[in-house]
Amino acid sequence: MKQPKITNSEQARNFYKKYIHSCPRGCNLYDTFTPETLKAYEDNSSRELERKWAFEEFEKYFSQIAPKNSDNHKLLNKAWEWHNDYTPVKLVAEKLEIMMNDSGGAPDAKLLDCMLATQGSPR
Repeated sequence: MKQPKITNSEQARNFYKKYIHSCPRGCNLYDTFTPETLKAYEDNSSRELERKWAFEEFEKYFSQIAPKNSDNHKLLNKAWEWHNDYTPVKLVAEKLEIMMNDSGGAPDAKLLDCMLATQGSPR
């Protein structure tokens, strides 16, 4: 595999979105990327930036959830891929309430899972 070039935070952001975020727990990035590539990523990123990048991706989809939007469930699924413990609970609760109201009292399993995850969230 051709190694991506990472010399700034925008390239690190793209690397995070494409490779780091989707890497399941326990995967070994050293199997795919050279130590130099991973070091360049570390030099141009931080935990705070990773949280910011994840929230930006979450918000890109979640902000489009609106009453009577037929794409709400698709948007929720895409947004939830980026949800983490740092996602503001109040923001999530407001959008989930919109979807719950639109469900006519019969929410699907994904919506219920998201509601339960948010309810149990510490923030």
